[in-house]
Parts: sequence; C-alpha cells; structure tokens
Amino acid sequence: EKAYIIQVLRETDWVVEGDRGAAVRIDLHPNTLRSRMQKLGIRSPATQGKVFLPIATKLRSAMVYRSLYSLLYTVVEFRASHQISNNSMS
Repeated sequence: EKAYIIQVLRETDWVVEGDRGAAVRIDLHPNTLRSRMQKLGIRSPATQGKVFLPIATKLRSAMVYRSLYSLLYTVVEFRASHQISNNSMS
C-alpha cells in the first residue's frame, strides 16, 4: 500500500486533491489519503526535513519565553549587584 501511494503521488507531482490529484486516482477522499500518508510515514519531498508549523511555533514560543526569563534574571542580578556596590560606596 505504501509503495503504491508513493508511486501515485510521484506521478501526480505530490498533489493530493483536485481533478489531477492522487486521491482521485486512488479513489479515496483527500483527507483519508492524508491520514494514510501520515500513518504510513509518507511525506512529500517539499516537507521532508522541515518541522511542521505548530511544532515550530511552540518551540519558538518556548525559546522566546526562556530568552525573556534569562534577560529578566540578568537585569535583576545586575541591579542587585549595583545596589550593593552603590550602598557600600556611601
């Protein structure tokens, strides 16, 4: 099944739906074909090696939060060390 789906996808230039899409040739609903592709681990050459957008967005958000937390911690530490230095000089 996997080899057949890949063959048809290659013949249709990895187009899943539409009149010339693989779903019509395989006689499946496009969403069913996508589901089978996911289950069988079939990804188009255009998406191989790429992180899907929802995952990338979550990772990006986590990195932003970590960066902001790190920056905030650095500012607090800097201010605390300057206050100690300023207080000791008085």
